[in-house]
Amino acid sequence: MIEIQKNRRKPELVALPYSDALRQEGESQRSRRKSFERVGLGPPFLATHPATKDDSSETTYMSNVYIDESGTLAEHKVMTVGLVLLDGRRSADRITERILKDLYPDIGNMPRVMAQKKLHFVDMSTTIQSRIASHLAGEQIQGIVNSHWHTGAEENHEIVFGRYTKMVQLLIYRALEQTLGPPSVTIAQQGGFETYEKAFLADLFKVVESFHKREKIYRSVDFTLKSAQTNRGLQLADFYAGSVRKMLLDSLEGLTSDSSSPYSQIQHQIRLDDYIDFN
Repeated sequence: MIEIQKNRRKPELVALPYSDALRQEGESQRSRRKSFERVGLGPPFLATHPATKDDSSETTYMSNVYIDESGTLAEHKVMTVGLVLLDGRRSADRITERILKDLYPDIGNMPRVMAQKKLHFVDMSTTIQSRIASHLAGEQIQGIVNSHWHTGAEENHEIVFGRYTKMVQLLIYRALEQTLGPPSVTIAQQGGFETYEKAFLADLFKVVESFHKREKIYRSVDFTLKSAQTNRGLQLADFYAGSVRKMLLDSLEGLTSDSSSPYSQIQHQIRLDDYIDFN
């Protein structure tokens, strides 16, 4: 969770598609990619879809978009921001209901009690993470996750939130590339969202304008900030962001993901992007 200080200066942000960002990649980013190749991961940060070449999911009619983050603080080592695409406004509720009924069969017919259960990746045991991933692997979900490695240096709120905003911008541009029709985008509220909501949403609309200018395609986008505590789509986005972050941290320790790990089970649904800071 990113806590936002009041009366902070709004960071100057530029919405760029990932393809442009990649061309500006520095030596340090290339070095980090090579280190992951040495532990058998391949280039996890490149904007490549892990599916087969004839996969038809590059463009989708899924228009419900949810975005949440994991690991924003310097001591978290790596930050991921995850986006999931779902088809239908109630898809997230139905998917979560199936998961919860499996995890808690005794309360399957108690909707009010079920509503109290939250899916938060970092609060789950490894076993529960694996069980949930096995369910999600069979669902119609597309995910995009980008990542940023913290330097370890202490950073103020303006820097952290500015980076987070840019990561969200890049994901939204990618979602516009992969979807048809007007998407509805729900983003997890951060601490003190009342102080940043207006400026934050204005920065996100810059992405829509950039997409229109570059692609010559106008897209009407509806942006909403909601609490992840009460929104199932955001809880799913948190799970995908958390799964990738766990994989990256394990890889940093020289560990490889086995077939039962969360990321291994849902990686066919995920497109990995690298966030590149231009500052």
